[in-house]
Amino acid sequence: MQNIGVWPTYAFMSSIFFVAILVTVIGAREGSSVDNVKRQPLNFKAGIKQYWKPLQNWDFFWVFMTRFFMQMGLYTIVGYIYYFMVDVVSLPKCMSPERATGLLMLPLLVSGGVIGAVAGHWSDRWKRRKPFVITAGVLMAIGSGGFLTWVREFGPGVAVACVVGIGFGLYVTVDFALLLDVLPDKMSRGNDMAVWHQSIVLPQFLAVPIAGVVVDHLQAVGCKYALGYVVLFVITGVYFLLSGVFVSLVRKTR
Repeated sequence: MQNIGVWPTYAFMSSIFFVAILVTVIGAREGSSVDNVKRQPLNFKAGIKQYWKPLQNWDFFWVFMTRFFMQMGLYTIVGYIYYFMVDVVSLPKCMSPERATGLLMLPLLVSGGVIGAVAGHWSDRWKRRKPFVITAGVLMAIGSGGFLTWVREFGPGVAVACVVGIGFGLYVTVDFALLLDVLPDKMSRGNDMAVWHQSIVLPQFLAVPIAGVVVDHLQAVGCKYALGYVVLFVITGVYFLLSGVFVSLVRKTR
């Protein structure tokens, strides 16, 4: 990014999103639902009530909470791993925290991609969703514990990133399948999925500020022992474990 520049980098990323959306719009064929929709006058109050209606279904609510806490943990790690590199980890000579952070993300993404490529097949074959999410939560909590207790040099961080990546791959592979298994109403899938997506939007602006308060205050108290990051990774592990607890409460799918 330093060589290319910020604007060209984001322009390139935006073009990828644009092409992906264009392919979907052009390539995805669906029948018209105009004749099947009963038109009603717009009512703001009724619309708000309808929007949150799927959360009244307990299975949908538990799936929502499962994803919410999984994303809280993930965004906390992704948002603060750079600062962890700066403040705590002893990096190899000439390796900048920026480069270390980028390199640490590679094993996470690769291991997640590899396990995700096969775990979806296993899930369909065994007709199971919840064991994958529970295992993912446990593995990612173990990864948080690894950052907490073991990672003080870059090498162990790579191994821990692989563990977190495997857990994330297991979760992502059944993420949408789990949702489709518990959708309350086939006639309101668009609305219900919009509500479900708040479980990934909300953590994006909750996880990092919460982490910031924890790190700033506790590092000032116990900087020598990296107290802020110790507590931060404990909280992250709890997030991941809670996702496994909540998915176990789902009754409509196994």
